Amino acid sequence: MQLNVFLIYELILLITPMLILLVSLIPVSYPNKLSILLWGQLSNFILSVLGLLIYFTQPVNQNFYLINNFFKIDFVAVCLLMIIAFISTSVIFFSERYLCGDSSRLSFIRNLLTLSLFASIITVSNNLILSLIAWTFISLTLWGILRLKEESKQAAQIVLYHHLFSDLLLLIAIISIVSLTNTSNIAELPNHLNQVNGFIILFGHKLAIKLTSIICLLIILAMSIKSALFPFHHWLIATLEAPTPLSGLLHAGIVNISAILAMRLFPVLATAPTVLMLWAAIAFFSAIIGTLIMSTQNDVKRKLVYSTVGQMGFMSLQCATGFLPAAIFHLIAHGLFKCHMFLQSGSAVREGLSNKHWLHAENLPKYAAVKLTIGLIAFILLALVLIHYLWPVASINSQTGLLMLLASVAILSTLPALKKTSISMLFGFNSILLVIASISVLLACKFDSLVSFSPQPSEIIMAILLASFIVIDIVLHTIARSNFTKALYVHALNGFYISNIARVLNNKSKINLAKNNLLRRI
Repeated sequence: MQLNVFLIYELILLITPMLILLVSLIPVSYPNKLSILLWGQLSNFILSVLGLLIYFTQPVNQNFYLINNFFKIDFVAVCLLMIIAFISTSVIFFSERYLCGDSSRLSFIRNLLTLSLFASIITVSNNLILSLIAWTFISLTLWGILRLKEESKQAAQIVLYHHLFSDLLLLIAIISIVSLTNTSNIAELPNHLNQVNGFIILFGHKLAIKLTSIICLLIILAMSIKSALFPFHHWLIATLEAPTPLSGLLHAGIVNISAILAMRLFPVLATAPTVLMLWAAIAFFSAIIGTLIMSTQNDVKRKLVYSTVGQMGFMSLQCATGFLPAAIFHLIAHGLFKCHMFLQSGSAVREGLSNKHWLHAENLPKYAAVKLTIGLIAFILLALVLIHYLWPVASINSQTGLLMLLASVAILSTLPALKKTSISMLFGFNSILLVIASISVLLACKFDSLVSFSPQPSEIIMAILLASFIVIDIVLHTIARSNFTKALYVHALNGFYISNIARVLNNKSKINLAKNNLLRRI
């Protein structure tokens, strides 16, 4: 009985947004249409919470399939459906107030709900064709939202070109997989991988390139563009023209979709470890460069955009090294955090003035980098003691805990205020942060245990890359006043000129198009 109720709840969760959109088209008054969208979405969120609670009454790590195996309901799907519903509800209610008096308010909210619907479909999809359709409609819906405002129509074209290219790459990859395996069922793919693991034959000659490598390369490029990894992030910069609520949903959910697709298709991706390492390299540099550019920006929304580029780099790095449960946990945490940051960005000026004292790098005391290094080392030592002596061995995976704590150190080392404190204050702050990080580690490990995912992650590679983040940050602080860092600051301030290059290429294409039109007329 409970199982039937649970499955009905999950099915209703997928149907409710479509019903809300259809009912809102009924010729009733404008306030009534708005109420249907708002309260319908709120009821959808309540259903998602009830669905998660009912799931915990079922056997752990049990998977359920709906409608001829088109949908797969597992712990990750149930959690993500609730998070998507919560973020969408928050953004939609915020939009109702934010766009008060705007003629496009109703259309904007409908499109937000549509984005939420397709994100939910990808989350529970167990079919490659259905995932591709939802992936493509996210691109088209995002383009449609941006076109609601006259001033953002050019940005809409930039977003459309990037996303359609991503969709095309994924289309080719999925057509190849389906045609070679004769199945579009994602759960069945591991049993058919031997059919796509052969070498490419060109004009009768066998090439030293496996077909799976080409397919996986297409998939990671499609996901890298959708996640706005450097240097594919120009479309995300273009969305600065969009209203703040769209940015909240876009950065909290849409760019994270790649982690969900990576988790579903990881059995395929795992057949090409070289391609995964390439993805890890792209993600690593995206995390570094995105963070560097973010630290030089003075515009609030632009700073948040580049923060997302860095965070998506770190999330993709987790996916590429096999830490899929950690990537999903990161997806949830980043989604909630970034949505909050965008929706409260209007108060950033007031907060910036109050924090201005701590952001002047010129006032840093002597040996600030040395003190920071000592504080970080003390933090790591204390963390190791806590992991090995205070926590029960059965309650935590030590590798996961160590990686989480190393990531905390990398984040901690970027806080400018800590470079002005004394050693004792720094150590005390680190101890407090350690408690917070420890709670995060325990939650991540608990989440890890509930996610059914069998492949072993590349722990050594991830640990080396995380340690590299810390080393790079300490080196940059040590040579903070050198000519190299001054030049690096200028380049980072200009986003390493990716947007400028894109604008030049766009202008050249427009000039060539105008010339061709002129020649045709002649």
